[in-house]
Amino acid sequence: MNFCGNLGYRFDADQVELQADIAAPCGWSDQGQSALQLWADETVKVAELPLGLLAPDEQGLLRVSGLATAQPPAGDDFHRMSLRLVSGQPGDYAKLHDQQTFELLQSFAQPSLHGTVAGHRSSEGMTIEVESISNPRAPGNLSGTLALELWALDAPYAGTSWSGTPVASLVIGCLDGQASLEQNRFVVHAAPWPADRELTLMLREWTPAGYVTRDYRRLEQPATTAPAPAQEPELEPVPAAEPAQETLPAAKAEASAQRVSINRASAASISSLKGISDKVAASIVAHRPYSSLDDLLRAKGIGTKRLKQLRAQLEL
Repeated sequence: MNFCGNLGYRFDADQVELQADIAAPCGWSDQGQSALQLWADETVKVAELPLGLLAPDEQGLLRVSGLATAQPPAGDDFHRMSLRLVSGQPGDYAKLHDQQTFELLQSFAQPSLHGTVAGHRSSEGMTIEVESISNPRAPGNLSGTLALELWALDAPYAGTSWSGTPVASLVIGCLDGQASLEQNRFVVHAAPWPADRELTLMLREWTPAGYVTRDYRRLEQPATTAPAPAQEPELEPVPAAEPAQETLPAAKAEASAQRVSINRASAASISSLKGISDKVAASIVAHRPYSSLDDLLRAKGIGTKRLKQLRAQLEL
């Protein structure tokens, strides 16, 4: 059993229409049930369309199509899509008969985070700052209820399933297509979390299948204790201005000698590098995560020459 002729897919909000021409030998209906599966990058199953028992015509051909619930990977990256023809039993389509990969890369219009994203501990709780939250869908295409969830994950998040400790959450509400929320600052209660976990902020949307992750950012671990700036003037005498001036160059030299993490550093830290503007730093943050330094070429304003100049100052 294999694909023949036309095959394709078409997204419509949280559903995707799958269609394919299939060549199946006579008597195939005795071999178990079949399904079409749509995959992203051969690692994320986006949709599954059960076909039941196939009944090809006298020439062993049939055309199948139908709508399936779509669960695309989180983030705004481009993905290589492939269609699989499988068989077995519902929930366990273990046998792969054919697979076709589409040449054009696919991105998904879904609510997303942009610009600087950071989290800070304070006496009020956890402060979450997000420069922009947008809905890139068509005007009038209202999002489901959006929520921000902060997690301490057992492993770096890759846009699919995860395991870890919930830290904080808040409901934002719905957002119209082509609309955005700018310069957001939220203060929420935060539960304790292990210091050695991957702190990750997820933008989640309510769908008929429940909450689905649409975008995410890895955050630097904030300080676990709040500073007490009101006490500093009492502890430091006024003449301490001169030592502060003497130690500033040394501190700056030490910071410049350290490598800057492209996955965890703030936009301000990245823009402190020579040749990196605030706009380029924001683009680097917006395109996280990176699996290698070469992935920085995805960020607007980073070319091969500039990456070569910066490579010695960067780390994952």
